[in-house]
Amino acid sequence: MMVKKKVVIEGEKVHYVGYRPFLLAKARRLRIPNYEADNIEEDGKEKVIVSVGGEEKQVLEFVEFIKRNYPTKAKVSNIREAEAPEWVMPIDEYDKVLAAEQQSTIVQSGLGMLEKQDQTIDLQRQTLEKQDQTIDLQRQTLEKQDQTIDLQRQTIGAIDKLDADVNMRFDNLDVKYGKIAENMERILEEMKEERKEARKSMERILNAILKLVKKTG
Repeated sequence: MMVKKKVVIEGEKVHYVGYRPFLLAKARRLRIPNYEADNIEEDGKEKVIVSVGGEEKQVLEFVEFIKRNYPTKAKVSNIREAEAPEWVMPIDEYDKVLAAEQQSTIVQSGLGMLEKQDQTIDLQRQTLEKQDQTIDLQRQTLEKQDQTIDLQRQTIGAIDKLDADVNMRFDNLDVKYGKIAENMERILEEMKEERKEARKSMERILNAILKLVKKTG
């Protein structure tokens, strides 16, 4: 006698934990001919809707397995039976559907990873561009520092040259004033000698006048 059952699994995490392949494997071990399971989200809750059809003993054992077992990473809050379905897909057909869904999920995940890789590459490129800009800025800074150092060297050279010119001029002044001082001393000596001679001449004249006065007196 063909029996059909529907079981609703609810929980915080029942999607993408391998729930449907987990139950499919058990259904195949029990040689259940009709089986299908769908992931749905309802009222903000994750649900797995399982439909099974087969001999009564197989179906009841399978439903009991569902109520007592679940994948390691699943977080289940409630398992309940619902109104029996009118039709259940043959298990071989569902196997193909599940494989196609899983392939689609893998493809979507791969595309998502490629997109993230592209974003990562773009971010790396932006980072490299910023690094290049930083390096260019550092180069410009170094060039400015080199220019500043060259200017400082030129300034120091100009100061050194000015010091040399000033020292040379002072040396020349020392020489010139030394010569002037020597000439002044020589002139003063000559003036002293001339004054001595003039005094002597005046004394001779006065003596001569005195002698004339005495004679005429």
